[in-house]
Amino acid sequence: MPVSKAQQKATAKYNTKAYDRMELKVKKGQGDIIKKFAESCGESLNAFLNRAVSQAMNLTHTDDNIKMSAFYLSELIPDIKFHLEKTNETEIEFLKRAVQNRMELDERSLAMGINPITKEIIEIEKRDL
Repeated sequence: MPVSKAQQKATAKYNTKAYDRMELKVKKGQGDIIKKFAESCGESLNAFLNRAVSQAMNLTHTDDNIKMSAFYLSELIPDIKFHLEKTNETEIEFLKRAVQNRMELDERSLAMGINPITKEIIEIEKRDL
């Protein structure tokens, strides 16, 4: 059964109130690759992109956490852009290096029996290396 004009108008009105729209531009051919990848994950393109963004931003799905994370990230953007200009790194290169460096520092703390977040003394876990 076709959707009535009134239903289409009501849906459009709701969507305008409930959602932000964003445009994503990718190089020719990338769109199809992303769509196929989303399908292979069993997701719509929109669901896949929302999940990917949330994971990249390490967000949990509570309004307060989303607002705080978005605010915190927006505060860092000018510093990150300035750094990228100085180092000629891409955003991905910078993030990979930052995460790797942080993990290495955390591993050093853990090896010394110190929780890198709380700075509390912890029992050292023996691992086969």
